[in-house]
Amino acid sequence: MFENSVVLSLLIGALLPGAVGLSACSRRMDPKPSAAALAGTWTLDAASLPSVKRWTGKAPENSKIVIFEDGRLQAVQLPIEKFNDSGYRYFNGEGSWMLWPDQRHWMLDLGLRDGLYPVYLATGSATPTSFYSIVDGPDSGERWVWTKSASVGAGDKR
Repeated sequence: MFENSVVLSLLIGALLPGAVGLSACSRRMDPKPSAAALAGTWTLDAASLPSVKRWTGKAPENSKIVIFEDGRLQAVQLPIEKFNDSGYRYFNGEGSWMLWPDQRHWMLDLGLRDGLYPVYLATGSATPTSFYSIVDGPDSGERWVWTKSASVGAGDKR
């Protein structure tokens, strides 16, 4: 009977941070960025360009992601993994985006017609200035960094 109570207490503690005195085990979640904070034009950081060229076979000329507050996005030369082959290619087109929590950080999923493209917000702030995608799996240690270069103006709402 006592063993079952301990298991139940641990389960409740895991599901409800702060319950059963286990609040020290829970991690503080980064502030959630608003749609307005994410909206804008994001471009590849110059330090990422040689890696993108190595993986795609072609240097990007104008890679960018335009994020709109209403959940839409527009991508130009977005390097994405080939799903039925090895390597990477460029995606051009429209899609959608959404935020979701991952441990203590926020993930930004870019929904494209070819599938999801997850990127990691590199911030502990509600106003991110960069995010990154992991290249060839987390063990590679390689990342492509995107930085915010402009906010979406009133004329950009399409």
